[in-house]
Amino acid sequence: MINGPERAPAMTASGQRYFHSLSRPATPRQADLEPVLADMLRRLRHRPQ
Repeated sequence: MINGPERAPAMTASGQRYFHSLSRPATPRQADLEPVLADMLRRLRHRPQ
């Protein structure tokens, strides 16, 4: 996913909440958010350097 620490974007508060939630069982709300977050990560990965 991320090639190394230097490629990782700054972690936002909402990002911290999302990644913390990965350790819990999935909720319907999380399932709804996953496509949105996947799209967001795709855009972050492909942004011009």
